[in-house]
Amino acid sequence: MPLFYDADTNSVAGFFVLSLCLVALTLSGCWLSHCLVARLEQRWREHEHRLTVPSTIAVKRSHDAAHAFLTCLTTFGACQICQTWAQVLAVAAVCAVLLVLARIDAYTGLLPDVLTQPLLWAGLIFHLLYSVVPLEQSVLGAVAGYMPLWLVAIIFERLTGRPAIGHGDFKFAAALGAWVGVTLVPLVLLVASCMASVACCIRWFKTGQGAAVAMPFGPFLSFAGGLGIFACFWPLS
Repeated sequence: MPLFYDADTNSVAGFFVLSLCLVALTLSGCWLSHCLVARLEQRWREHEHRLTVPSTIAVKRSHDAAHAFLTCLTTFGACQICQTWAQVLAVAAVCAVLLVLARIDAYTGLLPDVLTQPLLWAGLIFHLLYSVVPLEQSVLGAVAGYMPLWLVAIIFERLTGRPAIGHGDFKFAAALGAWVGVTLVPLVLLVASCMASVACCIRWFKTGQGAAVAMPFGPFLSFAGGLGIFACFWPLS
């Protein structure tokens, strides 16, 4: 039975602790999004010749409301599929990081290492402790997440002379691979690629902007990776 519906004393206490953590995740996620976006935009102004052009999307307070709603939604979903409160907190925290990364990439076109690298190590340590995904599959998942995007980027750059995918996307995909395992990595990349292709087509029909204008891939990786993480727990629920 999902933890959300357990009525014993320990579960009630855990629920209150989870509620406090939910508030903390929401506030810290919104603050981190604003803080890192400001830092990255400052770096862009100081090193314009070395960084990717940031998106024209500006940070809006309405995005904070959507952020809070999605944090609550993913936490509620974690309560339905996880077996322990520790797992619920871990999945809720990971989804909160995915939301922050999606927002930062949408705003600036960048995925900071300060979030993607700890996300990878957290995935490996989590599966070492709980074995939701066998550790060897988690390690191979990190490799399988990184290598395909890296190869595509190298081949595309050799053929066209311009970059196709940012290095932050490689690291982000590797971190997601560590969480979902090697068997789900192809599905995560496929879902993210299909969503990005649809978004590009919609943008082309609405604005006339083609492939020459870069579109951040991080938000699509975040959504597909979140689905992959929930899929890992689904057989256990």
